[in-house]
Formats: sequence, structure tokens, C-alpha cells
Amino acid sequence: MAHLDRLTALLAGYYALPIHTDSALKAMLQAVQLWQKQRMQALHIDLFTQQDNQALATYFLDRLYGAADFDSLAAQCQKMLLKIERVQRLVPNAAMNTAVNGVALAMQAIVLDLAMAQALVADFGVLAVRDIDQHMPIILAKLQQTPAREAYLVDLQRYGDSLDKYIRSYVIYTAFKLAKGKAAQKGFAHLYGFLEQGFAAMQQTKSTAAFINTFVVAEVAYYQQLNL
Repeated sequence: MAHLDRLTALLAGYYALPIHTDSALKAMLQAVQLWQKQRMQALHIDLFTQQDNQALATYFLDRLYGAADFDSLAAQCQKMLLKIERVQRLVPNAAMNTAVNGVALAMQAIVLDLAMAQALVADFGVLAVRDIDQHMPIILAKLQQTPAREAYLVDLQRYGDSLDKYIRSYVIYTAFKLAKGKAAQKGFAHLYGFLEQGFAAMQQTKSTAAFINTFVVAEVAYYQQLNL
């Protein structure tokens, strides 16, 4: 299936990233990710702090953007590919495709932030991690990532639409819930939880589309103003 081939390529790309052999670069990437999360929390404070949106904001910041547990998620995805026939019996194909799209989103964010981390090291050295607030605006303006960030945001909208669609499908969502116990038994609890948290967050939000659209508009405006 196409989404499984895509997942295989995503994992190969992830394990080929230099952060797996360069600890200083990995530390810089983590600093960039933290800076970005804090920037987004400040920029979207009104949206994120609305009671109905808090769970979805947490899911986005903790699971889709610079996830601290992405290594664990990637490892379970690799394991899943080795037992794909069993997994396909456990999880609906539509839900599996959505999970792959979520992994792809996390990877997009990692790659974009890695480019900034590499630029920080190249221009200011590894100790730039201590003064990242000072250096990040310079790097953002230098790299001109606006088109790539906008493409990421388009994919984010599509992912949100998919999750929203599936939680409103009784057949798909019921099949997904019934697979929880077996997923845990087979060692896929982390991967299952990645989707489950997204579903749960969207159930608490009055309008997923409104949340994502508001977020995307503000993010696009932020990156576009860097090009002025």
C-alpha cells in the first residue's frame, strides 16, 4: 500500500538525519524546538487557552510538533512494518493512513527545525544554544522557510480534517477503539496512543476546523512578515 511505502521512506529519512551521530546538533535541534513551541504558545495564547481547545493544543505541541518521544514512535513504526499483516487486522486502513500522515507531519517539523539548528551551529557555533533567543530571528530571516512552512501548515489542515472525519464515522472509530487491547498486547501501545490522543483532543474541541484555520492563518502571517 502507498501509505506503508511512504512510512518506510519516512523512517529511512529520519534515521539518516545527522542528529543520530552528532549530539551537539541534536541538543541544538531540541533548543530550536523548545523555542518554537514557546513562540507558538505566546502567539496563539488566546486560541490555546480556551478550555475547549486545550487538549488539541497540547496534542499539537507535544505529539505533532517536535515530539520528545518521536524516537519511541519511530521504533514502533519500524516494528509495525515487520508485522504489517497483523496490524492491518487490528487497525482500520483509514486510521492507519491517518497515522502515517501524522508521522509525516512530525517529520516535516523536525526537518525544518533541523535546518535552523544547522544554520545556528554554522553561523554562531554550538554555544549559540545559550543565546538562542538572540540568534533565532536572524536565522529565521536568513533561511526564508516561508514556502516550506506554508506547505507544512496545509498538510496540518488535511491531517486535522482526516481525524475529524474519522471520529465522526461510527464504523471506523468503533473499530479503532476495539483494537486498543490487541494493539497493547502486540507492542503497539505508543503508536495507538499517538492516534488516540488526537481523536480524544478533537472530541473536546467544538470545531477542529476553526481551531486549525485560526492557527494556520496566524502562523502564515508570522512567517510571511519575516520576508518583508
